[in-house]
Amino acid sequence: MLNFSFVFGDEMRLLSLHAGASTAMSGNAIWAVAVTCGAVPNVAYCIYLLNKNRTWRVFTEKAGGLGYVLGVSLMGFLWFIGVVVYGMGADALGTLGGMIGWPVFMSVNIVAGIAWGFLAGEWKGASRPPSATASRASASSSSPLR
Repeated sequence: MLNFSFVFGDEMRLLSLHAGASTAMSGNAIWAVAVTCGAVPNVAYCIYLLNKNRTWRVFTEKAGGLGYVLGVSLMGFLWFIGVVVYGMGADALGTLGGMIGWPVFMSVNIVAGIAWGFLAGEWKGASRPPSATASRASASSSSPLR
């Protein structure tokens, strides 16, 4: 759904250009609205579930500590950088940016996620069929990139 906001939000991108944003960063105006609008129902549903299941106390447990905070911060930062780079690349591709850029962006996400999973040892205990499926998914996702 995020790609639809980028494809159909061109008027907002043009307004940001008119306001002085650089061409490379003009897509960020679209992302700001799209991600905020997507966050509202997600946050509301999380709060609903935390209240329903009475699990707010999990946030006060000492199990994860600073490591979790740093990990979440790093994930958020890397996601943001990825979205900015996607916006720059889609803008450079012109009218086909949303049509070609998004599948490439998603393919890179899949391949990188599977690769990091293998490197981090997440697949050590997995049997051969799931590992083979992950390898095939990575290969098929990256085939258009060759």
